[in-house]
Amino acid sequence: MPSPLRYDMTLPNGEPLRWDMGPEFTWDGDVPSHLQPNTTMQ
Repeated sequence: MPSPLRYDMTLPNGEPLRWDMGPEFTWDGDVPSHLQPNTTMQ
């Protein structure tokens, strides 16, 4: 399940969210799938 973006968040890779991060980061968007941590259900 994707995580919604918040203005004060730190991304899963440890980088803080910035205004100039690129087109995949949009208002009311989610954290892109390539930054989501890979966890398996047990």
